[in-house]
Amino acid sequence: MSDAELPLRASTLELFFDLVFVFAITQLTSVLTRDVSVAIPDAFGRDGVALGVGYLIVVLIHGWLYQRVNRNIARVTPFNLAAALLVIAAGVVEGRAAYALWAAALAIHAVTVSLALSAGLGLALTAALWWAYFGTEDDERAERAMVAADPTARPALALAAYFYTYIPMLLGIVALASGVKEAIVRTGSTLPAGPCVAMGSGVALFLAGSAAFRHALRIGPERYRLGAAVACLAASWVGVALSVAAEMALLTLIVAAALVVESRAAVDTVPDSVGA
Repeated sequence: MSDAELPLRASTLELFFDLVFVFAITQLTSVLTRDVSVAIPDAFGRDGVALGVGYLIVVLIHGWLYQRVNRNIARVTPFNLAAALLVIAAGVVEGRAAYALWAAALAIHAVTVSLALSAGLGLALTAALWWAYFGTEDDERAERAMVAADPTARPALALAAYFYTYIPMLLGIVALASGVKEAIVRTGSTLPAGPCVAMGSGVALFLAGSAAFRHALRIGPERYRLGAAVACLAASWVGVALSVAAEMALLTLIVAAALVVESRAAVDTVPDSVGA
């Protein structure tokens, strides 16, 4: 059996940290049942430095562990480190300066929350587009259509389905990626028309290409995806007028709604085809 075929197993270090985490939770629960007030130490006084140092240790361990799996954590770790250092500084100084440092630490965390939100929305939109192609079994139906086609017609059919229709899908992915790259750092605000239109038109191109793919092989209806493509183009202006996060969420909702309606319509037509 090759290394790629071996089952994935948790390492001893991962199991150790799992046990530490569970033990810490049980002990914290036991303490809180006796005195809830200990959950909030005197962070603005004598315990400020201890709280900041403890948080700094957590951030360092968290960043080190996660970078072994996904190096994108490096984008968030500097913000967490800065927040931890600000908390430590707030424990050293007194008066209004301490409150100002705490406010700065909270503001930095707001930035990290925004990054997490943008990443989550981008992932959801990507998953919706993945669903549009792989989740609806278009690839399986396409393979069956190619096998069932006349051998002399297969080259032209393959050219139409797997070349011409893929052009708008690939261009759509590129356009979407360019828009998301701009949106991921400004999720809570609006953007100029360029990035917003790039995201909306990118999703629209992908849906139009997938509809053309279906049409070329006669493997399913296209009207729902074409309607969703038009709606995605209109949704581009949500990012300009409201916020780019709202646009990404709306694009995801449009794609998902179109696929759900398409799936239900396909189920409704099965009894008719069987009865015929």
